[in-house]
Amino acid sequence: MAQIERDETREERITMEIVVDAYGPEEQAMGWYAYLDDILQIPFLA
Repeated sequence: MAQIERDETREERITMEIVVDAYGPEEQAMGWYAYLDDILQIPFLA
């Protein structure tokens, strides 16, 4: 599998928008859940 170069702008966006105020892995997972729930049009074609 190819390695993807780390993008600091992307990492900053994730930190500030998705996992902001998350104190543990459970809260980070819920941050991702809420973000994807807002962004994705469900159901969608894969």
